[in-house]
Amino acid sequence: HNIAIMSVFQLATQLLMLVYAHRYLGVPFFGDVHLTVTFNTFVLLQVFNFFNARLLNNEVGLLSNLGRSAGMLYIMFLIVVLQVVIVQRGGKFMSTVPLDAEQWWLCILISSAAIPVGVVSRALLPRPGSKSEGIAGVIQRVVSRFTAPSGPTPSAVKRSDKE
Repeated sequence: HNIAIMSVFQLATQLLMLVYAHRYLGVPFFGDVHLTVTFNTFVLLQVFNFFNARLLNNEVGLLSNLGRSAGMLYIMFLIVVLQVVIVQRGGKFMSTVPLDAEQWWLCILISSAAIPVGVVSRALLPRPGSKSEGIAGVIQRVVSRFTAPSGPTPSAVKRSDKE
């Protein structure tokens, strides 16, 4: 479930970036800055999603046992450093242009939304192997009580016939 929710979130984010980011940035549609910001946001979405993906058992604590994930932290650091180099120095070879501080902050802000989306998706969905139905199951059960047909149930009708 979490993978599906994150996939939909990332796809929607990228489509919105492709359609609207140029307006916010005041740059030409599908121009070099527009496409670099969209590409940078995509890569940073993956980096922020590392925090969600490391929670294999749907733990809620996003930073729990982070010290045990030294390999992941090293890989994330390497990806971020390479991304900065690719964006700021890649040029024609990488089809990127250097971004200014505001553009970088926009990419980081939008990409960091992957963390709360992951937290909310874990909170709403039941944990595999648990008897808990999660918040989504509770909401569904409560709604079904209010939308169930009114009137006596078939078992209540049978009992009243015997009396």
